[in-house]
Amino acid sequence: LNDEREFLPFCSSDATLGQPLLNKDHILHVHLCRTNEKYAYEEFHVVDDDMETCTLVLGDGSRLMGRLIVPTPAEASRLVDKSNLAPRFMAFVSDDGIHFVHRPHSARVY
Repeated sequence: LNDEREFLPFCSSDATLGQPLLNKDHILHVHLCRTNEKYAYEEFHVVDDDMETCTLVLGDGSRLMGRLIVPTPAEASRLVDKSNLAPRFMAFVSDDGIHFVHRPHSARVY
């Protein structure tokens, strides 16, 4: 999601769609369930115990609780730093999996 491509191919169970392409500017949120065996949850689950849990409010008012995963130097370890330095799609780890939130569609982090 964080590469330079503007469009992504999308596989759908609806055969009438063919193979649609998605414009990443219109993707708000991607959720990979923890039960999904096809991704390396452990890669994101290795979280520093000192990293605080926060709430992310999306533009539609929905809320996610978990940890924002943004590698930053020690001098940029505050939540405001991580929020400002996060890539286009922020990785947010919660109990139910990994959420990739399109940064412009996050309304608040606290």
